[in-house]
Amino acid sequence: MREQLRSLLDILDSVTVVRMSYWSKLDELDDPLDAHREAVTEVYKAHLDSVDQLKKLKVESCVKMEEPEGYRRTWKWVGKENNDIIDEDDEW
Repeated sequence: MREQLRSLLDILDSVTVVRMSYWSKLDELDDPLDAHREAVTEVYKAHLDSVDQLKKLKVESCVKMEEPEGYRRTWKWVGKENNDIIDEDDEW
């Protein structure tokens, strides 16, 4: 997956997107930002030329993983396109 994202960097350059994922305990979801600060597991950067490509990348690159009991994994995409902020949560 990292190789795929790196290859995109050479081709697409008008939008920068950061993909963050984190595990959070189900009983600590009142403040997702606290859970994120405590448990960031990966950050990916990719350059995309449209929101459509962002959504396609999400579908192609998100691999379903088993969640430890009592935890939930949350994906968060943050980016910028033509001065519009892209901020999407994709929760499993």
